[in-house]
This record gives sequence, C-alpha cells and structure tokens, in this order.
Amino acid sequence: MPDNKPPAFQFYAGDFLSSLDVAFMDMELRGAYITLLAYSWLEYGIPDDDEVIAKILQCKDEKQFKRYKHHVIGACFKLTKDRWYNPRQERERKKITDRKENRVEIGKLGAKKRWSKAKKGGN
Repeated sequence: MPDNKPPAFQFYAGDFLSSLDVAFMDMELRGAYITLLAYSWLEYGIPDDDEVIAKILQCKDEKQFKRYKHHVIGACFKLTKDRWYNPRQERERKKITDRKENRVEIGKLGAKKRWSKAKKGGN
C-alpha cells in the first residue's frame, strides 16, 4: 500500500441513489455502507475478518453484524485475496493512480526538455 494514498474519493450522488443495492438499504445500512467505503478507500479494502468488520461498524450484537454482512458487504463488495473491495471504488482508484502517473511522466519530459535547452545555452 503506497504511503501517498489519495485522501479522498469521488462520490457520485446519482450513481449512489440509483443503485438498486442502495435503494433496498434503510438509513442504518446506508450509514454502514458509507463507513465501509471510507475505510476501504483509506486501507485499500476491508480485511476478511468478521471481528474487525464488527468493530469498524460498532455492531452491538451478532444479529446486527449478520445484517450488515449480508446487505452491505455481500451486496456491495467482492472478496479478493482476503480483502473485500468495492469494484466501483477500485475503478475510481485506478483512474486516479493512472492520471497521477501520467502527470508525473509529463512533468519529467518537460523538465528534461527544459534542462536540455539550458545546457545548450537556451532560455
């Protein structure tokens, strides 16, 4: 996991509100979903550990945890290599990473061009 992780992610209100998964959630489940999205963004996924997930969501009992696991994690996240990921969020993360890498390369090319002109006695 990179140290310079993006501090924020795009939240598309229209996509969120038009999602059938979200439409079937009550406000409590939506709050759990947003919490898990934020945690997943910062930690590059959610560990596949029921105890950790229950603590993140501050579950008061097993019944509440099972409800969250079924209606939020099971509906909106996919398990890959011992971590739960939200597919849409990971596509957005890739866009940000690709854009940043592209800007770095463009900056390097610009610096190289600028310094080669300076060595030749240009402005």
